[in-house]
Amino acid sequence: MTAPEGGPVRAVASENEKAEVIMTSELARAVAEMGLADFDSRKFADTIPELEDILAFVTRDFCIHLTEIAEARIDYRGLARPMRDHWLRLLRDGIDATYERRVMRIGLAHRDRAIDPQTYVLGYGWFAARFVEETMRRSTLERTSLADLVGTLLRLIFLDLTRVVHAYGVALLD
Repeated sequence: MTAPEGGPVRAVASENEKAEVIMTSELARAVAEMGLADFDSRKFADTIPELEDILAFVTRDFCIHLTEIAEARIDYRGLARPMRDHWLRLLRDGIDATYERRVMRIGLAHRDRAIDPQTYVLGYGWFAARFVEETMRRSTLERTSLADLVGTLLRLIFLDLTRVVHAYGVALLD
């Protein structure tokens, strides 16, 4: 998955699109660096219902946690569903140009709301830990498959984190 600097790269299409999509070489490089170049969302098809329940629980708890610690008395509980939906789309549809546009919008929205990158990264740490904990507790997968799932989830979490933080940097160029 290589291309000239800044040029488009063909990527594996999602199950929903059934065609090749284009992502930037920068995203393709990040995907490769995270060991996700061969990520196929279809591998998760059988685990999606289980992960959907886990994500509903974790994103709800995460947004409650954010609301409790918010200095400005902001209620984040309404973000649980969009956050869960973002993760389910990533797991169902994979990493493609649609994902890239969505994550850029998320990053810009966080920047516009003055959520500094450090706070965002710390929050992501809380979310990642809870997501892995609950996946380990609730999954019915055998040990090797569960280890593969958790490893892939962590790679996806860190990819998503870096892409959103990247949007902060892009926004500074505006």
